[in-house]
Amino acid sequence: MIQTTIKKGLYYDSVKLMLVTNKVAEVDGVSSVAVVMGTDLNKDTLKRNGLLTDEAACASKTDLIIGLKADSEATIQKALEVIDGELNKSVASDGDTALKPLSIETAVKNYPASNFCIISVPGEYAAAEVQNALKEGLNVMLFSDNVSVQDEIRLKEMAVKKDLLLMGPDCGTAHINGVPICFSNVVTPGNIGIVAASGTGCQEVMTLIDKFGGGLSQVIGTGGRDLSKDVKGIMTKYALKLLQDDDKTRVITLISKPPAPEIVEDILEYINKNISKPLIINFIGGSGVSSDKIKFSCSLKEAAIAAVKASGITYEDKPETVPEVKNFYPENVIGLYTGGTLAYEAYYELKSVIPGLKSNLKDNLLEEEIEALADDLVLDLGDDRFTQGRAHPMIDPSFRNELFKMALAQKKSTLILLDFVLGYGSNKEPQSTVIKLLSQAAEKVEALVLACICGTYKDPQDYNKVKKELEEAGVIVFESNIDMLTQAKRLLKK
Repeated sequence: MIQTTIKKGLYYDSVKLMLVTNKVAEVDGVSSVAVVMGTDLNKDTLKRNGLLTDEAACASKTDLIIGLKADSEATIQKALEVIDGELNKSVASDGDTALKPLSIETAVKNYPASNFCIISVPGEYAAAEVQNALKEGLNVMLFSDNVSVQDEIRLKEMAVKKDLLLMGPDCGTAHINGVPICFSNVVTPGNIGIVAASGTGCQEVMTLIDKFGGGLSQVIGTGGRDLSKDVKGIMTKYALKLLQDDDKTRVITLISKPPAPEIVEDILEYINKNISKPLIINFIGGSGVSSDKIKFSCSLKEAAIAAVKASGITYEDKPETVPEVKNFYPENVIGLYTGGTLAYEAYYELKSVIPGLKSNLKDNLLEEEIEALADDLVLDLGDDRFTQGRAHPMIDPSFRNELFKMALAQKKSTLILLDFVLGYGSNKEPQSTVIKLLSQAAEKVEALVLACICGTYKDPQDYNKVKKELEEAGVIVFESNIDMLTQAKRLLKK
């Protein structure tokens, strides 16, 4: 039986609801469950799982929807009790009596030594909170998205005037003075600094630097729009200057999707006038002319290698040893990425061998096109379109897993590309459902699955465990995205 419960005007963040959903799924007799906010995206998920009732369809984005499919009324009641208990559970540990400030102003009064804050609120409230934080003299990491460009420009100009960082909006990765922030990895301290207008691109470079024997001094995120025509690299320039003045930093690496040509020219002019340290640049899919001070790299991995060498460490790149693929001739390729920059690198690389390649990074894809998975396709599943009222797929890969299951079910030789991003903030076992789905499909699968793991051997998910379990399930695993894409291009050229 199916039952839907609507709780009007009751808001919980997507991570909390993901944890509640996972808990209720463990109740015996519950075959399907969704505890979500009433966004259109979540309603699509309810519909796919047979949980979208007329009542749920009418819910607003500020309403909480509880959808349950169970074997009896008694099971549904038990599940609802578990949901109520989980929603009302305090996040504080037992005996924790620390004051929980309800505003930035109160927090600063109670913790006057603080100089940094993380802001993660719905986009419509974010600008006001950032302004309050900057007024209080706090450096800011703005995790929230859906902030207007006008607000971003205004607040970044305000931050620079106050000699403060404003990383974001939609900034997911930083590592400041040895402290990992949000989506970050366990890396070795060192002398390489990173400025990145991307999250997983930054993580790919920092984790590869760690694997190749290098270490990180600072990792500063700027938000994906910082190098746009409108924002003009306000925070990128400020971050570069911080690393120029940082005694721990010997080499600087700049990572971004390709900026507008006039912005590239402006940034290079700024670098030539203000930065004396060696600088490695990777504008994914872009190019440039290297000089004595500036080296352009063609991939995220190449940027990591160049940074390690510039830092004074000897490194020789050796090709990965991977199983030879015989008698597989892909009819189409589907990239299901949780990391946006990794997806962009995939799109750029694969476009050279598949002119008709589609992606939500470039195309306005219809829901039907995405769910059909019929074309050659690269999807950035962390795009705002897929995260409204839902946790980022690096935290909750359930939507990626749905699409992966659909891709496996296709009766053709599909080449499937997956990324697994490890580290703080990411899912504890991102590989588990993928392995389960492969096991369930077993001999019926005609697809070939390639995967790259973005992480270090020190990350909490246990890199070697993730790699071993994927390989045992028949997945071919690579240490970098570009290595996986190189293999994919070989197969697609057959």
